[in-house]
Amino acid sequence: MNKTLRFSLLSMLMMLCGTVFAGSIVFGDLGLENGIQYSDPFDGDDFTVTFAGGGNDGKYYTGGAGIRVYSGGTMTIAAKSGNLTAITITFDGSYKPTDANVVSEGEYDVETGVWTGSAEEVVFTRPSGSGHWRVKSIEATIGGESVQTKAAKPVFSPTGGNFYESVTVTLSHKNADAKIYYTTGDNIEAAIEYTEPIVLTETATVKAYAVDESCDITMSEVVEETYTINAITYTSVADALTVIEDLADGAKTESDYFVQGYIISISSIDTGSYGNATFVIADTKDAEEGLTVYRAYSLNNQMFTSEDEIAVGDQVVVFGKLQKYVKNSVVTPEIAQGCYIYEITEKAPVVEPANVYSIAGSLESLFGATWDPAATATEMALNQETGLYEWSVADVELAAGSIQFKVVVNHAWDEAYPSEDYVLDIESDGIYTVAITFNEETKDIVATATKTADIVIPTVYSIAGTDNLFGAAWDPAATATEMVLNQETGLYEWSAANVELAAGSIQFKVVENHSWEVAYPENNWVLDIAEDGVYNVTITFNEETKEITATAEKVGNMPTTTETTFDFNASEFAVSDNDGATDGDIVENKTISQDGVTMTITPCEGRNPNRFWGTANGPQLRMYGGQMFIEAPEGKAIVKAVFNSAKWNSGNTFNGEEAAKGEWEGNATALILAVAANTQINSVVVTLDDANEDTEVIEIPTGEETPTGIQTVNANKKAEGIYNLNGQQVMNAQKGLYIINGKKVVK
Repeated sequence: MNKTLRFSLLSMLMMLCGTVFAGSIVFGDLGLENGIQYSDPFDGDDFTVTFAGGGNDGKYYTGGAGIRVYSGGTMTIAAKSGNLTAITITFDGSYKPTDANVVSEGEYDVETGVWTGSAEEVVFTRPSGSGHWRVKSIEATIGGESVQTKAAKPVFSPTGGNFYESVTVTLSHKNADAKIYYTTGDNIEAAIEYTEPIVLTETATVKAYAVDESCDITMSEVVEETYTINAITYTSVADALTVIEDLADGAKTESDYFVQGYIISISSIDTGSYGNATFVIADTKDAEEGLTVYRAYSLNNQMFTSEDEIAVGDQVVVFGKLQKYVKNSVVTPEIAQGCYIYEITEKAPVVEPANVYSIAGSLESLFGATWDPAATATEMALNQETGLYEWSVADVELAAGSIQFKVVVNHAWDEAYPSEDYVLDIESDGIYTVAITFNEETKDIVATATKTADIVIPTVYSIAGTDNLFGAAWDPAATATEMVLNQETGLYEWSAANVELAAGSIQFKVVENHSWEVAYPENNWVLDIAEDGVYNVTITFNEETKEITATAEKVGNMPTTTETTFDFNASEFAVSDNDGATDGDIVENKTISQDGVTMTITPCEGRNPNRFWGTANGPQLRMYGGQMFIEAPEGKAIVKAVFNSAKWNSGNTFNGEEAAKGEWEGNATALILAVAANTQINSVVVTLDDANEDTEVIEIPTGEETPTGIQTVNANKKAEGIYNLNGQQVMNAQKGLYIINGKKVVK
């Protein structure tokens, strides 16, 4: 058993600075579908969880109510902001990590399921091999700043347990530069440095800790494992030794075999494996252990060929392959076989697995899938009182006609009843309860369909009219305009808030069931808008009288903002395809004006030229450097600019500030984009508003001169930066001309 010792030096608490946030994800509460693989991130309050690895990784199963991670699969937990400082993971029973080294960084405790450290992202990787993890829930704590890191604990291989004669213990650490100290005594202060594997020939408890100079807290917690060394009991039965020598293929000696000494029973037998008897020996002392035996002999060297030949009280020599006993025996991993002498004290009954009966049929809405014998949703349940297998479903909408199905044995078409399908007739459309029974002995099937209600199709009223209010011009199929019945007034209602409407008339009809076959009124309903503005519109309809009322309440004036789009996909920018042509190159300042907004694009010096270049989707503006100046008309200010880009460089700047994304918001007379490297722009949408006292005045260079980076670097906000003459920040400046604190400097 792995125990963690805590004493004065190791009881230091890690100090967390800044604001702390905590959130959790419980997968069983998310309404996930059984057996479905989820590869998209799960979104928590302050963190995300992503499962990857292919195969079945990321599948949710109701058994254990968790997401599964298989061999080589990963679970990535990432903070939305700040650092992860603690993660608590709840697993389903024993389906969890057994190795602390499954994390990309930080420290993980396999006993508590708690990770601690300081990281924006932590990756849990399941080691190779059979089995899987079942992740039920994750709780994460987010800290705004860093946490002291503590040295990780050393790892034992093998872990503690029962061993025969001796065991060799190795200690390892996730950091190859860390030093490990251990002792087999009680005093941890007497620990010596670990340099080679530890060979134990007597029962002992090994205590160890690690020292890792790369961590804030260099000394890890002390961990311990207890190894119980058992003496081997050799057999002295001459006949048994003869059998052992015969069966061992001449490879082993008497000391390689021992009497296991446990009470065992034979739980099953299969005489068809490789022409020899196959026994499964179950250890009743520990039901989880087991040994698959390929041959079983009596002490007179007579091989048993059936379970009936073995009687209670017999001593049996078994010869086979070890499974879970490998670590507890003298058989090495290279010798996957051995001989053992057992005394049979009881025989376990042979229990044949019961057949599973399910239904596969022609109606997907009834059986969940069409003629799918593997569908588990249609499994029948055995009624202990009647002895019949039963399946039923209620409130199913069925159309008049015939339903065909079979009762399938063990989810396969190898055996199914009846041979010509069972036919269940549905007399009329309606809501039904269907019940099916099956007699395992006679193979008789009985199916009934009881109608419980008629199918009621509710009438739907929607609105179709001019598109400035209803989103689509005279579209009776639009579901966005469906009216809702007010139970108190008995009227159908539809409303829209904060709609920009121009002065004039709005015409519409109330349409029944999304079709022009029935619509009111005959000559359209006319709603007059007195003046431009922002309105709340409400329309009601009386189903009995067919009366319509419509009101438009002005709640505000039209916004003062306008949009101007510079579309580089337009024909005026068309150039040759990407074949080395230069007819789209910008070799001098290129100025474009639209709706009073002026855009100037400067050439790029020393690199690929800025250019209008043809692509499969039409022309686009490609900038490899230089600047783009966008200037608002007099009396206006730019409040937003969206660069719809095929490629955007994170080193770009807007008015001297970082522009990691192609979208800017502010309040300025102009916008200066300084391009750091390859940026591909399809269009630019500029939003204007009236200039006011808060509008920042940005000076745009005039004349034919191409501006230098000095004119685009804001020295007040970027005083500590070093920039080249294109206004691009330089991290490792070499010799040459640079802009430092807004001045040209020779380095």
